[in-house]
Amino acid sequence: MSHTRPVFSAAQALRSAFLPPVQVHARRPAIGSLNIYRPKGRNISYRPRFDHFNTEPPENAPRLSVATTPSPNAPADSAIRYPIIQTMNEDGTLNPPTPLRQALRNVNQLDESLILLQHPTDDYPAICKVFSKKTLRQQQYARTRTAKLKLAKQVELNWAIDPHDLSKRLDQVESFLAKGKKTELVLTPKRRARRATPAEGEKVLAIISEWIEKVGVIQNKPKQGEFLGYMQYFFEGKK
Repeated sequence: MSHTRPVFSAAQALRSAFLPPVQVHARRPAIGSLNIYRPKGRNISYRPRFDHFNTEPPENAPRLSVATTPSPNAPADSAIRYPIIQTMNEDGTLNPPTPLRQALRNVNQLDESLILLQHPTDDYPAICKVFSKKTLRQQQYARTRTAKLKLAKQVELNWAIDPHDLSKRLDQVESFLAKGKKTELVLTPKRRARRATPAEGEKVLAIISEWIEKVGVIQNKPKQGEFLGYMQYFFEGKK
């Protein structure tokens, strides 16, 4: 014969009679596990703080001096790592500080580029300016052309050169100078070639000196070297 176990035992009846009931509270989720709990009385803001920057510098701030032409390696667009920037207008005035993301939205990525002109200071955020990509290409071309002009050309002669060939070489030097290029004229004895006599060497120097006076060549420094050895003339290109 099977026995049915009572739902409430004597122990449970005594416990409920003499002990207070246990209150069960719902567990509050931990901070960070779910984004549903926020501590009361605290206003948490994730907006970038740039209210301390002004379009006009404080009285004791150093005067702002920003180059209007960007350097060749200046960061551009998304390569700029400062979250808050100020953009410069064509007249040199500054717009209010703005987040970099917002400034990039206003840039036409096809024809324009945002370039960093100055890193942030205590009084200013990073200063940037929008340039047309055509202007940037023109500036790069001008820098490359200037760098090429600064490289000195070199024309080498043998001390035993005949007057006709010497005249052609001097014409070549003159053409380089007319293009604005610095040019070096080098006199040196050639290997496996006849060595010039002192009289021939003196004649070569006389022709070069006469050519310098006739053409009006500017020597940016005195000639260096030794007679019938290695000797250099340094000429400045015409501007």
